[in-house]
Amino acid sequence: MNMAPDVAVSTWKKGKQLFLDGNWREAEEALTAALDGVRKDGDDEVVERSVVDLEYIPLMLELAELLILKERKQDSRTLLQEIINIIEDLYPDEEGLLLDAYLSYIDALSMCDDFAEAEPYIDQAVELAEEKTEHIADGKLIQALTTKAASYLAQEQFEESGPVIDSCLELCTKHGITKGDAVCSALLFKGLLLHLGGAVDQSEETFLEALETVRDEIHSRSFQDVCFGYTTLLISQSRFSDAIAFLDKEISLREKQTSPEHPFLKRAIASLAIANAAYGDLEEAEAHAQRYHRLVEMMGNAGAELRIDCLRTLVDILVEQSRYADAEVLLNRANDILENLQDNYVKATLISDVARLKVELGQYDEAERLCTRALAMTTEIKGEEHIETAMCLSILGSAYFSNRKINEAEATYRRAIELIEKHHHFFTSFVGAENYRNLGIILTQQKKFEEAEEMFLKILAHHEKNNGQLQVQMAETHRNLGELFEAQNKNHEALGQYEIALAIAKNIYGPENAEVSDYVCFLADIHRKDSRFTEAEELYKHALKLLENTLGPQHPKTCTLLQRFGEMAIEKKEYIVAEEYFMSALQRLEQTLGTMHPEIGYTCYCLGAAFHWQEKLPKAEEFYKRALAIKEKQLGRKHQDLANIIEPLIDILAHQKKYPEVEGLQRRMLEIKSYDAQKQRVD
Repeated sequence: MNMAPDVAVSTWKKGKQLFLDGNWREAEEALTAALDGVRKDGDDEVVERSVVDLEYIPLMLELAELLILKERKQDSRTLLQEIINIIEDLYPDEEGLLLDAYLSYIDALSMCDDFAEAEPYIDQAVELAEEKTEHIADGKLIQALTTKAASYLAQEQFEESGPVIDSCLELCTKHGITKGDAVCSALLFKGLLLHLGGAVDQSEETFLEALETVRDEIHSRSFQDVCFGYTTLLISQSRFSDAIAFLDKEISLREKQTSPEHPFLKRAIASLAIANAAYGDLEEAEAHAQRYHRLVEMMGNAGAELRIDCLRTLVDILVEQSRYADAEVLLNRANDILENLQDNYVKATLISDVARLKVELGQYDEAERLCTRALAMTTEIKGEEHIETAMCLSILGSAYFSNRKINEAEATYRRAIELIEKHHHFFTSFVGAENYRNLGIILTQQKKFEEAEEMFLKILAHHEKNNGQLQVQMAETHRNLGELFEAQNKNHEALGQYEIALAIAKNIYGPENAEVSDYVCFLADIHRKDSRFTEAEELYKHALKLLENTLGPQHPKTCTLLQRFGEMAIEKKEYIVAEEYFMSALQRLEQTLGTMHPEIGYTCYCLGAAFHWQEKLPKAEEFYKRALAIKEKQLGRKHQDLANIIEPLIDILAHQKKYPEVEGLQRRMLEIKSYDAQKQRVD
């Protein structure tokens, strides 16, 4: 419906101001109304599409930019293709507008990871920008070149990316360009490239230099990208408190320039949530994740991937807080959005994320199903050799491992490692470290100690190669080595590794952080194993105090620690004390995990054992049966791990002369052993 020119212009101006003010919901409504009002049917034989007059092309470009910022991928692509067609057909001499359209279209394509389609538009944009010197001063040539560098980076073509970034920075220096998004983007990509190459100090300096170029640019698009890049660098060094302090300061300064609810803050606030979660401050993390979610919702009709990212960030934190019911509600909402996506590449990435969260929730079969689906989609789209295929394999390996499918997990991790080792840049150090670790843990369980140690030593080598950037992984790896030595009954060597791990953890998190409790517990475990119960108890008490003061008495980590007290009591033949600890742990766990979580199954098994030792047979039977039911639901009726529960249950039932049940369970044991033997032959 046509709109009077003065009304169209006033509506356009209103939309532009709403955009700057951060009211993107109403901005889109106003800009869309203005555009609908000036569109008209093409009456030329060549032009058989809707057209607009030349003066309204900038209106279309502004609406397209808003759609890009909302991460509405397909909508922005469709509108920009329309703009390009109109300019090329009707206004071919308007090279400045065409260059703007190309640059925006490249943004939209890059957001979709469609680099093959983007490449010719990048080349055309560079060619157009090079034709006029004015495009150097206005930053458009630099913007075109940085999109080329970004495309190389995204495709892991680092050797090609570096020279392009350097040429951008040389142009900035030559022409005195010191402020704005163009130079900021060039420095941002330089910082990313340095980080990927492990040049941490240079990367940090470059990120901070980039930030200064947009210090006074209150509507800079690059601000939040720099915040994210620099925060990622700090977190990679386990400098969590530095990351939090940096983001608090930058967000506060930007709020004073814009407003606390401006969408340009969304990625910086998401980074703040992630940094607080990594540091173990889950209450703060949740507050920032909720704010991130609120900002995206206030944008109005944001892209599906962005909406899922909000939910995913929040779900991660809720899971860490053991608020599984709340997490599952949000996860189901994310899944509903996911299933309506048309973009299979995006869908594959998000399915993997949902699968990872399913593992956290103990829904292992569903996680395995989703992982397999994501892997098939990613392999088809990206190919068998791509790093993202390796990442899908990693998550599938975790699902198998959690589901006690050890052989499948081992094979999957080996495939992931084989792929990762073909990629030689810093990012793969993080991906590789987790796969080496998980494979090492599996090999330790299988008593393949020499190869397991090799896996852990590879992580330490990566740490040294990357200038100490894997601090958290270092602590975890020394812990893994402690477990490896402990499995070989080399308790003195294990103790030394646990002490190194604890020292690193305290240095990273500070002595009072909840994350430190795990490392304290491993030290306690080795003392307990050598019957040094007094030392073990003191360490357990210290760990318990840390957890109760930080995560609270109901958190599963706190409850699991109570189980350690119970286990130690059984070893000391203090069965009544053990019963009290296990019962307390069970009651607390049920309040957060429900009644059928795998962790509940283990606690029930421990209670069954405590009653068994006291010869309280009916009680032992009750809890063994409950543990068996949970394990059956988790692993199926023929899994070999069920034998660990069935054997003592048979003993309990035999002593109570419940022979029909005994015979039934004995048949189950034969079926399990037969199934396992058959499965091993197949494997």
